[in-house]
Amino acid sequence: MKIYYHDYYTDEGIDTYNPREADLPYTLDIFYNLTDEENNFFGIVDGNNRCIQFAWENQDKWLVDIPNPPSDLNYQTYADYDGCIAMIKDVYQLNKVVRFEGMVEVDAMKETLNEVLRKSNNPGYWVKTPVDRGDKSGTKSEYQVETKNMKSGKKNFDDYDPNTKEFIDYKDWNNGYPPKTGAKFDSAVKDAETQARIAQEHGTITRWEVPNEASKARIDELIKDNVDRELQPYIKVVVNPK
Repeated sequence: MKIYYHDYYTDEGIDTYNPREADLPYTLDIFYNLTDEENNFFGIVDGNNRCIQFAWENQDKWLVDIPNPPSDLNYQTYADYDGCIAMIKDVYQLNKVVRFEGMVEVDAMKETLNEVLRKSNNPGYWVKTPVDRGDKSGTKSEYQVETKNMKSGKKNFDDYDPNTKEFIDYKDWNNGYPPKTGAKFDSAVKDAETQARIAQEHGTITRWEVPNEASKARIDELIKDNVDRELQPYIKVVVNPK
């Protein structure tokens, strides 16, 4: 693998047209030390001269781009810092640049990823986030929306239904969880209220999917008895045994 980058704050980098061989530790060290400066970029080139590039847009938001020559249609997505790290590790583990799940086609000569996402009339976009696989790294796609109801200004959901426009979280909870008192109970109530507020903010519904009817009955009770009544229409529980 070869890398290139440029940090406009430090004015340091490796020329795009003359990338340098780099192992994973060195690559991560370079990426870790990039400053938060507009237009900073970092790229990886595999053995087939296919590249993936990460361009800093704003705080904890990177544009991830895979050119697809000779076509003008690039594959793009957004990722936060941890998502970028996870994708870099995946590229090295696979020993090639791949199109990650959630990437969309963008005609880079005519439009931006933001313009493509706005045309889709969806409230958020897919991002890559890290996931633990024992001693190996990996990524998964999550649906991110901007919100005033989180300190970070954003919230990631497990999934999104483009047909119903509903945000989806998978709750692998069995009957009896969460308990009716204690910290786990308080956390579940807060989670329900926050996700309902985010859905209200976006004019949609948050859908919690649970594995069985017993779980549904328990969580329905929790929402009915503890979540603000005006928020209850913005969150629902459905059974999805998968």
